[in-house]
Amino acid sequence: MAKPKKGKTHTRSVSRKRTPSSSLAAGSGKLVLILGPSGVGKTAVVTQALAGMEGKVDVVNFGHITQEVVGADRDKFRREATVEEFRGMQRKVARRIASMAGSSGKILIVTSHSVMFREAGFVPGFPKWVLDEMDVKLIVLISALPEDIAARRSSDAVAGKTEGRTRDEVPIWTILAEQDVGRGVAYAYSMYSGAIVKEIVNKQGKLEKSALALKKALESLL
Repeated sequence: MAKPKKGKTHTRSVSRKRTPSSSLAAGSGKLVLILGPSGVGKTAVVTQALAGMEGKVDVVNFGHITQEVVGADRDKFRREATVEEFRGMQRKVARRIASMAGSSGKILIVTSHSVMFREAGFVPGFPKWVLDEMDVKLIVLISALPEDIAARRSSDAVAGKTEGRTRDEVPIWTILAEQDVGRGVAYAYSMYSGAIVKEIVNKQGKLEKSALALKKALESLL
């Protein structure tokens, strides 16, 4: 008596793609993160890089949108919020930015920190639940010598360029650690989102060179 043939079992792998849950998925905007600690020169580099690119690029600051969402002192909120409150705020800000990018049809630059320092340790600025709301194309990581960053922070405070915010003074070693951790975290963002990472070292007195490097990176998206 012939033995019945065993049927073949077919298995099908299901790939799970990270899909932005916001309106950006349907838009034509290109979202760029420009990351670095306070005093690294993000604003100066971006301002100079965008000369001649009027009408092609918009710029927002993650912290400014955070201020609109929390409706209070964002530095105080950052220090005192619970983990869940902080995560909820991050999601809301990410959704608002994604909506702005999706409707503009331009490059939208978001300036922010790769990581933030809290008493409990370093907190990622763009964790999974934030990147899930966005479709980041390019991550630009701006760094500088810790001594230059400390000097710029002191200069900004004296010149009243801190926008009325209270910034905690931190030692050089903390600035160095913030940059080291921030660099590693930025590449983790890239691994998760698929965004390209561009590193720019903003040396003292070399602003034009830094701005030119950023401009070329942005033009590659047009």
